[in-house]
Amino acid sequence: MKRILIMLFAFVGLASSRTAIALQCPAFPEQITKNVQGEVDATVGRIGPVSGGELKTRAQSATQDLLGRLPEGGRIYLEQMMFASYCSVLKDDRSLSDTEKGQKLLDYSQEVRGVLKANPEQQHSTEKPEKSELLKVLANSVKGVHYQNKIDGYVQVNFEARGKWLAIPEDISDPNIPKAAKGYISASGAPTFLSNDNTPCPRVPLGALIVMGKNHQCKAYGEKGFFELGPGEAVDFLMNDVKSLYNDNKGFVEVQLSISKK
Repeated sequence: MKRILIMLFAFVGLASSRTAIALQCPAFPEQITKNVQGEVDATVGRIGPVSGGELKTRAQSATQDLLGRLPEGGRIYLEQMMFASYCSVLKDDRSLSDTEKGQKLLDYSQEVRGVLKANPEQQHSTEKPEKSELLKVLANSVKGVHYQNKIDGYVQVNFEARGKWLAIPEDISDPNIPKAAKGYISASGAPTFLSNDNTPCPRVPLGALIVMGKNHQCKAYGEKGFFELGPGEAVDFLMNDVKSLYNDNKGFVEVQLSISKK
């Protein structure tokens, strides 16, 4: 089936601004294998050149299909992968206006998230973790919250964030900032407003919860996910925002950690 190509606004801004000056799509999470990425790309690619109700129906079907087939590690990052895949598959269509492109991506993302929220048990491990911990991450903290693996060995850390925080006030009038990025948002960030090179994690949604490792490595992001840590290795949890603009952020999210030894 022919793939529909659509351009997603991915915002790479000026060093002191959140305003968009370039377009690109987000990358797949680095934890995902090529086989899993191939499964997602193939399934999303079959959605085809549709709009409205048919797009929503096919997005729901694709999400259910992938939930049933992917291994646990892939399911945890399914929303991020499906967003990246649809953006990449559809990014070059010149027959659609920017408004039409944005609407298609928004409709698609809402259906994917709806299916995932209706099936939470399919995204989480049934194994009992060896350790649990709750972190409170403030939106206005540049350094974030530090976490170190104190277990003697490698561990997998599953995380899930609850709550909302604010990076961009609702009364900001800049036309380049989409409405979905303004006001209080979840730890997923604003999916149609990707951050610029002056944020800790470029090409990750602005306002998303991010997990930063050594050497400024962005290990994970979003409302939920997982990453691995070696003995003594540490990470920082914080909001993804322009480095000079954290002072006007508000709110916090609570991050539940489930740590299992590898």
